[in-house]
Amino acid sequence: MSHPYQSTQAPLAAVAVGTNTIVPAVAGARIRVMSLVVVATAAATVRLQSHVTTSNKTGTPSLAANGGMVWPYNPDGWFVTQAGEALDMVVGGTGPVEGTLSYVTL
Repeated sequence: MSHPYQSTQAPLAAVAVGTNTIVPAVAGARIRVMSLVVVATAAATVRLQSHVTTSNKTGTPSLAANGGMVWPYNPDGWFVTQAGEALDMVVGGTGPVEGTLSYVTL
């Protein structure tokens, strides 16, 4: 099944340790992550969350230095923010992560 929305790419260039806004909030809209590629330059943990409603729904995968993870395209999406909230990536560990994600706004 194809998704009726056009996806947008968001680069993840040296996302720092801590909470980082990856996609800004869109008034009244939800952000659905369709795919994700992340590579850690040093040991790190990564999770996605809504900006205000920060409950952890993606787990917190641990990545080794120069390790990564791929969430391939999922027509149902991997993660959806609360309406009107930005998409944040929380990075823990000792180094930044890089990659890209695709998303749609609903």
